[in-house]
Amino acid sequence: MLPIVIDTNIFKHLKNPPGGKGDTHIHQLLASLATSHTLQVDKYGKILGEYEVILSAMIDNPDNQDEFEIYLLRYWLKIKEHRVLEKPIPHNLRDSIRKIIIEVSETIDCCFVETAALSDCDLITNDELHIYNRAKDLKKSLRKLGYKKTEILNSLDARDKFCSNVES
Repeated sequence: MLPIVIDTNIFKHLKNPPGGKGDTHIHQLLASLATSHTLQVDKYGKILGEYEVILSAMIDNPDNQDEFEIYLLRYWLKIKEHRVLEKPIPHNLRDSIRKIIIEVSETIDCCFVETAALSDCDLITNDELHIYNRAKDLKKSLRKLGYKKTEILNSLDARDKFCSNVES
């Protein structure tokens, strides 16, 4: 299984997709990735902690029990094995990312990028405010430090990359 870092907002958008009701591209993406990828998380538990805080109410809500989105969430977050990144985060990587994601309160967003870079894998995010709108600068910075394999994709770009024979 290949590692993949998935921002919390991707899972959150399963129930409220950015394209509106009836947009199933995130369903397609997560279903396709399920057979080839595993979630890459940090050793300090920041990523899993954010998943728990943001998504547990949605997963545990009895009104949602029969919805396909909840099955996908449970599979990815509770059933499917996660890969833990054991490498320490180098100071130059952390400093480089924090020069681009400058908001002090956005340490989890930095963690998503750091984890993807150190794992040589892609980051899928719909965070237009802190990550995706800065993807070009982040990727340039990562490449300067030697992290050349990491791409920062939104859910539509990721669906196009990872899902074959997808109708738009």
